[in-house]
Amino acid sequence: MSEYLAVKGQLIFEEPFHTGGDISYADWSDNPVLVDPIDGSATILGSSIAGAMRDYLVSYATNYHSKGDCPIADEIFGYVDDENKNQSRILVYDLHGYSYTPTIRDGVMIDPETGTALRDMKYDAEFINSGACFDIAFDVFLDNEEEKRAIATIMKGFENGEISLGYKKNRGYGRCRVTNWEIKLMDLSTPSGLCEWLLYNRGESDEWKNGKSSEELMGIKAFYDKRDIFRLSCEFGVDGSLLIGTNYPNADIGVDKYTVVSADSGKAVIPGTSLAGVLRERAVRIFNTYGADLLGVYELFGCKDKASRIVVHESTVENQMKPIVINRVKIDRFTGGALETALFDEMPIYGSSDTRVNVNIEIRQPKDHEIGLILFLIRDLWVGDLTVGGESGIGRGRLKGMSGKISRKDELINIDEGFNFSEQQKIDKYVDAFLKCLGVKSNE
Repeated sequence: MSEYLAVKGQLIFEEPFHTGGDISYADWSDNPVLVDPIDGSATILGSSIAGAMRDYLVSYATNYHSKGDCPIADEIFGYVDDENKNQSRILVYDLHGYSYTPTIRDGVMIDPETGTALRDMKYDAEFINSGACFDIAFDVFLDNEEEKRAIATIMKGFENGEISLGYKKNRGYGRCRVTNWEIKLMDLSTPSGLCEWLLYNRGESDEWKNGKSSEELMGIKAFYDKRDIFRLSCEFGVDGSLLIGTNYPNADIGVDKYTVVSADSGKAVIPGTSLAGVLRERAVRIFNTYGADLLGVYELFGCKDKASRIVVHESTVENQMKPIVINRVKIDRFTGGALETALFDEMPIYGSSDTRVNVNIEIRQPKDHEIGLILFLIRDLWVGDLTVGGESGIGRGRLKGMSGKISRKDELINIDEGFNFSEQQKIDKYVDAFLKCLGVKSNE
């Protein structure tokens, strides 16, 4: 079997994304996006896409590298080691041509001891809004059915929105989905197929095959999914108000503090970075309270030399009330009077009985005690003890849990409004493992 496969589709970003550009020409952001130097359109390099495709295939087939290497990925994407090397047989094209209006997202490093922002540790990054659309395309030489299955697996991953691109993928950014897959398959073992390949021109060819799904289109099933992923999806209400500050994505309307708003939908959002930050800070506090080794936190949330294994997606605030501009003034602690030139205003969002926030969290290769830790953190978020965003000292940032569900392989557990579980015995196993990790007996 020797075939040449050409693939194309429409890639749509469901969350904002960032691919690093040249900071030498950008004075408006610490991390500008990569743009085409000729027309200034947003650009995603084929090398970035190929890297994401390879990582997904390996993770899918080996449970995030825990079951050894993935020879099929080496054959398609190439490899180099001390003794051997193999050239890549896949060609992934750059994506470009999307004219965009940038959005600036602010970030800040938090002191885990005080819960406040560290001095001189604020930064920002330029993002392209959700809804951006590109024409994705790649070509590949195939030698056998297993390689064909590997490509079907990658296409299925894009189809299901499981492959993210760009910066901070574990914090919800860069999530995308591909629709309208089309393929052109040329059999190089036949004279007609070989001539077709020699005359092939992607831009001029019109004989493309399309289908309902990637597996139907390829005529072969994807690999068996060996990944072990813990998924938690919860629905919250907003108890009061939220204020997660950023630069307003549209025109300046003269308010000092704004809440992060999706430029695509106009709705307020809770970035995955913000939610992951408060969860991490509370986890550190729990471990420090019991004198436990913080390695348990770093292995889950990541550190300087270790990638995070927890994925926290961006959450949209649905059915929020109309934002209200509030005037405030800073008080002199010594006199009790207003400080001069310290008047400021802000525009938080307020929740009603219909306001909802969906929080989605994943843990890759979860350990029982890590699931137990997340359940404790979500409980604190559920009852409003753990706040999200700024100005928690004046009552902002409290959520209230409504419902949720947990899934892991064939396991499905529901959570009701009182934070009760449909299968308590399975939850007790995770809780006991976490308490053992802290050095606490389960009956204490």
